Amino acid sequence: CTPPYCGQEMLRARATSDEHVALSRQIATESVALLKNGGRLLPLQSGSRVALVGSACDARNDIDAMLRQWNLANYYTIGGSGRTIPLSPASVA
Repeated sequence: CTPPYCGQEMLRARATSDEHVALSRQIATESVALLKNGGRLLPLQSGSRVALVGSACDARNDIDAMLRQWNLANYYTIGGSGRTIPLSPASVA
């Protein structure tokens, strides 16, 4: 089909496979982070401050490079057509 004249053909297309589904489930399973709610701190109250630590806190966010290359990614984004590029993620050095 040639967009925008695809109609039902696009709606019936299968854009994934069993392997893709299995991989996405594996990635989701391995990405889960459980938080221990010691002292009943969760949910956080409005106005609370949270410290983020680790190498991602000082990662470079080259928006111009990401706009030039559609599949480029960093700690703040994933590459690909569905990505969202944050204008100014907070970084603590």
